[in-house]
Amino acid sequence: MFEVAQWSAEVSDQLPLDLFSCLCGHRLAFCVLNILSVYIVLGIGVDDCYVFLDAFQQSRNARNMEQAFGAAFNRSARAMFITSFTTALAFLANMVSSIPVVFSFAVFMATLVFLNFIFTITIFVAMVAVWHEYVEAKEQLLWKKAKATIPCLEKLADRLQPATVDEAREAETRFSGFVDHPFPGCYVCGPDRDDGLRLFPGWLDDRRAVACPWTPAASHGDDRGRVTLPQVYAALDCPGSFTLEKDPDTWVVLGSFTVQVDALPNVGETYVVSGWPLGRDGRKHFAGTAVHDAAGRCLARAHAVWVQIPAGSR
Repeated sequence: MFEVAQWSAEVSDQLPLDLFSCLCGHRLAFCVLNILSVYIVLGIGVDDCYVFLDAFQQSRNARNMEQAFGAAFNRSARAMFITSFTTALAFLANMVSSIPVVFSFAVFMATLVFLNFIFTITIFVAMVAVWHEYVEAKEQLLWKKAKATIPCLEKLADRLQPATVDEAREAETRFSGFVDHPFPGCYVCGPDRDDGLRLFPGWLDDRRAVACPWTPAASHGDDRGRVTLPQVYAALDCPGSFTLEKDPDTWVVLGSFTVQVDALPNVGETYVVSGWPLGRDGRKHFAGTAVHDAAGRCLARAHAVWVQIPAGSR
Protein backbone atom coordinates (compact mmCIF):
# COMPACT_ATOMS: atom_id res chain seq x y z
CA MET A 1 0.00 0.00 0.00
CA PHE A 2 2.85 2.36 0.82
CA GLU A 3 4.49 1.70 -2.55
CA VAL A 4 1.22 2.42 -4.37
CA ALA A 5 0.77 5.66 -2.44
CA GLN A 6 4.37 6.66 -3.15
CA TRP A 7 3.93 5.93 -6.86
CA SER A 8 0.71 7.94 -6.95
CA ALA A 9 2.42 10.89 -5.31
CA GLU A 10 5.30 10.73 -7.78
CA VAL A 11 2.90 10.60 -10.74
CA SER A 12 0.80 13.51 -9.45
CA ASP A 13 3.95 15.60 -8.92
CA GLN A 14 5.53 14.74 -12.28
CA LEU A 15 2.43 14.87 -14.48
CA PRO A 16 2.10 18.67 -14.65
CA LEU A 17 5.79 19.02 -15.50
CA ASP A 18 5.64 16.30 -18.19
CA LEU A 19 2.61 17.87 -19.86
CA PHE A 20 4.22 21.25 -19.52
CA SER A 21 7.37 20.04 -21.25
CA CYS A 22 5.41 18.45 -24.10
CA LEU A 23 3.37 21.56 -24.72
CA CYS A 24 6.23 24.02 -24.46
CA GLY A 25 8.76 21.95 -26.37
CA HIS A 26 12.06 23.73 -26.77
CA ARG A 27 10.65 26.98 -25.42
CA LEU A 28 10.57 25.54 -21.88
CA ALA A 29 11.62 28.18 -19.36
CA PHE A 30 10.69 27.11 -15.85
CA CYS A 31 11.42 30.09 -13.58
CA VAL A 32 10.43 31.75 -10.33
CA LEU A 33 7.24 33.05 -11.94
CA ASN A 34 5.93 29.50 -12.17
CA ILE A 35 6.14 29.14 -8.39
CA LEU A 36 3.26 31.62 -8.15
CA SER A 37 1.11 29.00 -9.84
CA VAL A 38 0.99 27.04 -6.57
CA TYR A 39 -0.92 29.84 -4.83
CA ILE A 40 -3.13 30.57 -7.82
CA VAL A 41 -4.19 26.97 -8.40
CA LEU A 42 -4.67 26.50 -4.65
CA GLY A 43 -7.30 29.24 -4.66
CA ILE A 44 -8.98 27.78 -7.75
CA GLY A 45 -8.96 24.29 -6.21
CA VAL A 46 -10.47 25.45 -2.92
CA ASP A 47 -13.19 27.28 -4.83
CA ASP A 48 -14.01 24.10 -6.79
CA CYS A 49 -14.16 22.10 -3.57
CA TYR A 50 -16.61 24.57 -2.07
CA VAL A 51 -18.76 24.40 -5.20
CA PHE A 52 -19.06 20.62 -4.92
CA LEU A 53 -19.62 20.63 -1.15
CA ASP A 54 -22.35 23.24 -1.47
CA ALA A 55 -24.05 21.21 -4.20
CA PHE A 56 -23.73 18.07 -2.06
CA GLN A 57 -25.31 19.74 0.97
CA GLN A 58 -28.23 20.95 -1.14
CA SER A 59 -28.73 17.46 -2.61
CA ARG A 60 -28.86 15.56 0.68
CA ASN A 61 -32.65 15.47 0.60
CA ALA A 62 -32.48 12.80 -2.08
CA ARG A 63 -33.81 9.33 -1.32
CA ASN A 64 -30.33 7.84 -1.03
CA MET A 65 -26.72 8.97 -1.10
CA GLU A 66 -26.15 7.67 -4.62
CA GLN A 67 -28.75 10.05 -5.97
CA ALA A 68 -27.41 12.83 -3.77
CA PHE A 69 -23.86 12.39 -5.07
CA GLY A 70 -25.13 12.09 -8.63
CA ALA A 71 -27.15 15.29 -8.42
CA ALA A 72 -24.29 17.13 -6.74
CA PHE A 73 -21.79 15.91 -9.32
CA ASN A 74 -23.96 16.83 -12.30
CA ARG A 75 -24.64 20.27 -10.92
CA SER A 76 -21.14 21.17 -9.76
CA ALA A 77 -19.14 19.55 -12.58
CA ARG A 78 -20.71 21.84 -15.16
CA ALA A 79 -19.93 24.94 -13.13
CA MET A 80 -16.38 23.80 -12.41
CA PHE A 81 -15.78 22.93 -16.07
CA ILE A 82 -16.96 26.33 -17.31
CA THR A 83 -14.85 28.25 -14.78
CA SER A 84 -11.80 26.02 -15.32
CA PHE A 85 -12.12 26.25 -19.12
CA THR A 86 -12.41 30.02 -19.16
CA THR A 87 -9.58 30.41 -16.63
CA ALA A 88 -7.29 28.13 -18.64
CA LEU A 89 -8.23 29.98 -21.83
CA ALA A 90 -7.33 33.27 -20.20
CA PHE A 91 -3.88 31.97 -19.31
CA LEU A 92 -3.36 30.43 -22.75
CA ALA A 93 -4.00 33.83 -24.31
CA ASN A 94 -0.54 34.80 -23.05
CA MET A 95 1.02 32.27 -25.43
CA VAL A 96 1.12 35.01 -28.04
CA SER A 97 3.91 36.60 -26.04
CA SER A 98 7.39 36.30 -27.49
CA ILE A 99 8.88 36.33 -23.98
CA PRO A 100 9.78 32.69 -23.10
CA VAL A 101 9.04 33.16 -19.39
CA VAL A 102 5.53 34.50 -20.03
CA PHE A 103 4.86 31.83 -22.65
CA SER A 104 5.96 29.07 -20.29
CA PHE A 105 3.97 30.45 -17.39
CA ALA A 106 0.83 30.63 -19.52
CA VAL A 107 1.07 27.00 -20.63
CA PHE A 108 2.07 25.77 -17.17
CA MET A 109 -0.87 27.54 -15.48
CA ALA A 110 -3.35 26.29 -18.07
CA THR A 111 -2.05 22.75 -17.50
CA LEU A 112 -2.45 23.09 -13.73
CA VAL A 113 -5.98 24.45 -14.05
CA PHE A 114 -6.94 21.50 -16.27
CA LEU A 115 -5.40 18.96 -13.87
CA ASN A 116 -7.05 20.69 -10.92
CA PHE A 117 -10.44 20.17 -12.56
CA ILE A 118 -9.69 16.48 -13.21
CA PHE A 119 -8.46 15.86 -9.66
CA THR A 120 -11.43 17.66 -8.13
CA ILE A 121 -14.10 15.67 -9.96
CA THR A 122 -12.31 12.40 -9.24
CA ILE A 123 -10.12 12.35 -6.13
CA PHE A 124 -11.94 15.00 -4.11
CA VAL A 125 -15.38 13.58 -4.85
CA ALA A 126 -14.13 10.15 -3.79
CA MET A 127 -12.74 11.61 -0.56
CA VAL A 128 -16.10 13.22 0.23
CA ALA A 129 -17.80 9.88 -0.29
CA VAL A 130 -15.36 8.16 2.08
CA TRP A 131 -15.84 10.94 4.63
CA HIS A 132 -19.61 10.61 4.47
CA GLU A 133 -19.52 6.83 4.77
CA TYR A 134 -16.99 6.40 7.55
CA VAL A 135 -16.28 9.72 9.30
CA GLU A 136 -19.32 12.02 9.31
CA ALA A 137 -21.35 10.04 11.85
CA LYS A 138 -18.39 9.93 14.26
CA GLU A 139 -17.86 13.68 13.88
CA GLN A 140 -21.51 14.37 14.71
CA LEU A 141 -21.30 12.12 17.78
CA LEU A 142 -18.19 13.91 19.02
CA TRP A 143 -19.86 17.28 18.45
CA LYS A 144 -22.92 16.22 20.46
CA LYS A 145 -20.67 15.13 23.32
CA ALA A 146 -18.78 18.42 23.14
CA LYS A 147 -22.00 20.45 23.25
CA ALA A 148 -23.17 18.44 26.25
CA THR A 149 -20.14 19.63 28.21
CA ILE A 150 -20.88 23.31 27.51
CA PRO A 151 -22.71 24.79 30.50
CA CYS A 152 -26.24 26.09 30.06
CA LEU A 153 -25.75 29.73 30.98
CA GLU A 154 -29.49 30.33 31.12
CA LYS A 155 -29.71 28.08 34.20
CA LEU A 156 -26.29 28.86 35.65
CA ALA A 157 -27.33 31.86 37.74
CA ASP A 158 -30.56 30.13 38.84
CA ARG A 159 -28.46 28.01 41.21
CA LEU A 160 -27.59 31.11 43.21
CA GLN A 161 -29.78 33.18 45.47
CA PRO A 162 -28.44 36.68 44.76
CA ALA A 163 -27.11 38.70 47.64
CA THR A 164 -28.45 42.11 48.50
CA VAL A 165 -26.28 45.18 48.18
CA ASP A 166 -25.91 45.37 51.98
CA GLU A 167 -24.86 41.69 52.14
CA ALA A 168 -22.34 42.28 49.38
CA ARG A 169 -20.85 45.28 51.22
CA GLU A 170 -20.44 43.20 54.38
CA ALA A 171 -18.89 40.32 52.39
CA GLU A 172 -16.43 42.72 50.78
CA THR A 173 -14.77 43.27 54.16
CA ARG A 174 -13.80 39.57 54.16
CA PHE A 175 -11.95 39.75 50.85
CA SER A 176 -8.98 37.38 51.14
CA GLY A 177 -6.96 39.45 48.69
CA PHE A 178 -6.49 42.17 51.29
CA VAL A 179 -4.18 39.78 53.15
CA ASP A 180 -2.62 37.70 50.36
CA HIS A 181 -3.17 38.49 46.69
CA PRO A 182 -1.18 36.69 43.94
CA PHE A 183 -1.74 39.59 41.51
CA PRO A 184 -2.19 42.78 43.54
CA GLY A 185 -2.01 44.88 40.37
CA CYS A 186 -4.93 43.09 38.68
CA TYR A 187 -7.26 45.48 36.83
CA VAL A 188 -10.35 43.76 38.24
CA CYS A 189 -9.54 42.78 41.81
CA GLY A 190 -6.10 44.19 42.60
CA PRO A 191 -5.97 46.30 45.79
CA ASP A 192 -2.97 48.19 44.37
CA ARG A 193 -4.82 49.22 41.19
CA ASP A 194 -6.61 52.55 41.71
CA ASP A 195 -7.78 52.85 38.09
CA GLY A 196 -9.34 49.37 37.90
CA LEU A 197 -12.77 47.99 38.73
CA ARG A 198 -11.73 47.39 42.35
CA LEU A 199 -13.97 44.38 42.90
CA PHE A 200 -13.15 42.69 46.22
CA PRO A 201 -15.47 39.67 46.59
CA GLY A 202 -15.62 38.04 50.00
CA TRP A 203 -17.61 35.10 51.36
CA LEU A 204 -21.21 35.67 52.38
CA ASP A 205 -22.25 34.62 55.86
CA ASP A 206 -23.64 31.28 54.66
CA ARG A 207 -20.66 30.79 52.31
CA ARG A 208 -22.94 30.03 49.37
CA ALA A 209 -20.93 32.46 47.27
CA VAL A 210 -18.54 35.38 47.30
CA ALA A 211 -19.99 38.78 46.58
CA CYS A 212 -19.12 42.45 46.41
CA PRO A 213 -20.82 45.67 45.30
CA TRP A 214 -19.93 47.29 41.99
CA THR A 215 -20.65 50.89 41.07
CA PRO A 216 -19.27 51.42 37.56
CA ALA A 217 -17.44 54.68 37.06
CA ALA A 218 -17.96 56.98 34.08
CA SER A 219 -14.68 55.77 32.60
CA HIS A 220 -16.17 52.27 32.37
CA GLY A 221 -19.10 53.33 30.18
CA ASP A 222 -19.91 54.69 26.76
CA ASP A 223 -21.44 58.00 25.72
CA ARG A 224 -24.93 56.63 26.48
CA GLY A 225 -24.11 55.85 30.09
CA ARG A 226 -23.97 52.07 29.62
CA VAL A 227 -21.04 49.97 30.81
CA THR A 228 -19.09 48.63 27.83
CA LEU A 229 -18.95 44.91 27.13
CA PRO A 230 -15.21 44.50 27.91
CA GLN A 231 -15.82 45.97 31.36
CA VAL A 232 -18.69 43.54 31.98
CA TYR A 233 -16.50 40.64 30.87
CA ALA A 234 -13.79 41.82 33.25
CA ALA A 235 -16.25 42.07 36.14
CA LEU A 236 -17.30 38.47 35.56
CA ASP A 237 -13.72 37.23 35.45
CA CYS A 238 -11.91 37.32 38.78
CA PRO A 239 -14.68 36.85 41.41
CA GLY A 240 -15.04 33.15 40.63
CA SER A 241 -11.37 32.49 41.38
CA PHE A 242 -11.82 33.43 45.05
CA THR A 243 -14.26 30.56 45.57
CA LEU A 244 -11.87 27.78 44.56
CA GLU A 245 -10.25 25.30 46.95
CA LYS A 246 -6.71 25.44 45.63
CA ASP A 247 -3.86 23.21 46.71
CA PRO A 248 -1.18 24.79 48.93
CA ASP A 249 1.41 26.96 47.17
CA THR A 250 -0.60 27.21 43.96
CA TRP A 251 -2.30 29.91 41.91
CA VAL A 252 -5.07 29.69 39.34
CA VAL A 253 -5.19 31.32 35.92
CA LEU A 254 -8.14 31.58 33.58
CA GLY A 255 -8.34 28.75 31.04
CA SER A 256 -11.66 29.39 29.27
CA PHE A 257 -14.55 31.77 29.69
CA THR A 258 -18.17 31.54 28.47
CA VAL A 259 -20.28 34.66 28.92
CA GLN A 260 -23.89 35.65 28.35
CA VAL A 261 -24.94 39.28 28.74
CA ASP A 262 -28.68 40.02 28.83
CA ALA A 263 -28.47 43.72 29.67
CA LEU A 264 -25.66 46.22 30.17
CA PRO A 265 -25.33 47.87 33.59
CA ASN A 266 -25.69 51.62 33.90
CA VAL A 267 -22.87 53.87 34.98
CA GLY A 268 -23.29 55.17 38.53
CA GLU A 269 -25.75 52.52 39.72
CA THR A 270 -24.77 49.88 42.27
CA TYR A 271 -24.80 46.19 41.37
CA VAL A 272 -23.82 42.94 43.07
CA VAL A 273 -21.10 40.76 41.53
CA SER A 274 -21.16 37.17 42.77
CA GLY A 275 -19.06 34.07 42.29
CA TRP A 276 -19.53 30.46 43.34
CA PRO A 277 -17.66 27.15 42.86
CA LEU A 278 -18.89 24.51 40.42
CA GLY A 279 -16.48 21.67 41.12
CA ARG A 280 -13.01 20.47 40.22
CA ASP A 281 -11.30 17.99 37.90
CA GLY A 282 -7.63 17.59 38.74
CA ARG A 283 -5.87 20.88 38.03
CA LYS A 284 -9.02 22.34 36.49
CA HIS A 285 -11.43 24.29 38.68
CA PHE A 286 -14.90 25.43 37.59
CA ALA A 287 -16.73 28.53 38.79
CA GLY A 288 -19.78 30.59 37.95
CA THR A 289 -20.13 34.37 38.20
CA ALA A 290 -23.02 36.77 37.76
CA VAL A 291 -23.95 40.44 37.91
CA HIS A 292 -27.30 41.29 39.55
CA ASP A 293 -28.98 44.64 39.95
CA ALA A 294 -30.33 45.89 43.27
CA ALA A 295 -33.68 44.20 42.58
CA GLY A 296 -32.03 40.80 42.10
CA ARG A 297 -32.35 40.67 38.29
CA CYS A 298 -29.47 38.88 36.60
CA LEU A 299 -27.88 41.06 33.92
CA ALA A 300 -24.94 38.86 32.99
CA ARG A 301 -23.53 35.45 33.85
CA ALA A 302 -20.43 33.42 33.04
CA HIS A 303 -18.86 30.00 33.38
CA ALA A 304 -15.10 29.86 33.84
CA VAL A 305 -12.49 27.13 33.81
CA TRP A 306 -9.49 27.94 35.99
CA VAL A 307 -6.19 26.07 35.72
CA GLN A 308 -4.05 25.52 38.81
CA ILE A 309 -0.34 26.35 38.48
CA PRO A 310 2.57 26.44 40.94
CA ALA A 311 2.79 29.67 42.88
CA GLY A 312 5.30 32.08 41.43
CA SER A 313 4.91 30.85 37.86
CA ARG A 314 5.28 33.51 35.18
